[in-house]
Amino acid sequence: KKPVVLITKTENEAKEAYNCIRFLSGNNSKILHLPQSNKSPYQSSHADPILNMERMAVLFKIAIEDNFQILVTSTFALINKSVPFSALQENACMLEVGLEISRNELTTKLTKLGYSKVRTVEDIGCFALRGSIIDIFWPGVDMPMRIDLFGDMIESIKSFDPKTQLTKEKYSEFVFGPVKEVILN
Repeated sequence: KKPVVLITKTENEAKEAYNCIRFLSGNNSKILHLPQSNKSPYQSSHADPILNMERMAVLFKIAIEDNFQILVTSTFALINKSVPFSALQENACMLEVGLEISRNELTTKLTKLGYSKVRTVEDIGCFALRGSIIDIFWPGVDMPMRIDLFGDMIESIKSFDPKTQLTKEKYSEFVFGPVKEVILN
């Protein structure tokens, strides 16, 4: 009943173990992989932004005590310096059906959390505004979320396929956090 943390020697072993466990569990979403940052302090190049977003999503899930069953990671991923859990908890966003929100405040917060404003959401770390609809693609979910507003009230929250833009599942709430290590507050 308690979460299990599997620590491997290398990142490749962690990825392989994660893929095997996910396959054997039927793609259980309660199995997490904390990837190793691919940037060391001695490199002059920038780290892969997608990898950093995935890392931030896993750290956020751990920080808000999302009930995971298994966390797979490598020793180097554990020793990578990261954002303090308190900063992730302070910047958690929870949207739920029936909640009244300010569209302008939400878009400002999304920008501060590192999301990029785009016309159509297709990639993680992006958001789009179209009238009363706000699309958000947080790396901690498989598909982006579409928040439909009626005035200032959230009327519905649905996942959608980024390729076809067709809605998939309805949700009563959506909890998400920052996508970048630098939070502009």
